[in-house]
Amino acid sequence: MKGRLISSDPYRQQFLVERAVSFSHRQRDCSELISVLPRHALQQIDGFGGSFTEGAGVVFNSMSEKTKAQFLSLYFSA
Repeated sequence: MKGRLISSDPYRQQFLVERAVSFSHRQRDCSELISVLPRHALQQIDGFGGSFTEGAGVVFNSMSEKTKAQFLSLYFSA
């Protein structure tokens, strides 16, 4: 499966660099999915992204307005 990766490296002054990537199923002993820079003690992850499938959209659409608002708040809030 193909996708895109957007990353930043403040040590190299590279911000929001986009590149194509290929995803595949790997064994559990594979390399890390997220690299943490040991020299930088306080790092912030803004988010991992998200998506809705068609089925999730049908379920979401059947919710009450109050439940929809609560769901969106929980899903997208920090």
